[in-house]
Amino acid sequence: MAVRSGLRGAVSGDHAYFGSGVVFLVADVSNPAELQVVGEVFLPDIIQGVAVFGSYAYVADDGGLRVIDVSTPASPVEVGFMDTPGWARGVAVSGSYAYVGDSFSGLQVIDVSTPVNPIEVGFVDTPGSVSGVAVSWRHVYVTEPGHGLEIFSPSSCPGYVPTGPSPRRATGRRTP
Repeated sequence: MAVRSGLRGAVSGDHAYFGSGVVFLVADVSNPAELQVVGEVFLPDIIQGVAVFGSYAYVADDGGLRVIDVSTPASPVEVGFMDTPGWARGVAVSGSYAYVGDSFSGLQVIDVSTPVNPIEVGFVDTPGSVSGVAVSWRHVYVTEPGHGLEIFSPSSCPGYVPTGPSPRRATGRRTP
């Protein structure tokens, strides 16, 4: 299987979900010796990040957040879209919320409980251009070139957006 450079993706079960330019691809990875693309859908913007949760893939692209139904891997279909104020560069999903790194527009928090109608429920302004997002049960991690790592504690609700003091921030380089 050959794809152009710029691979951004996620793996869930026996399938890998990734973008190559404007093409969202689904590959069967059950046998690593014989990888096979089983489905694809063309999107209008360049894919920057992919997260998978349940039967949906969440795609960050230059236009915003796209929700792709992957319940039938051979026939992925876009079912929802939300235009974000910046350029979506990364996405992570936990429960009913997608956390989108939206370049200079910070971290967007989007309710995806209704996949056909994603809705912004909050955001966090960050000092730089968000390039990466990861989420764990209790924290959202945001990376920004030149500004380091920011860690947000979304409390007991993944959609909670802090309005108080600045999040913890780690900058600089590790020394040996």
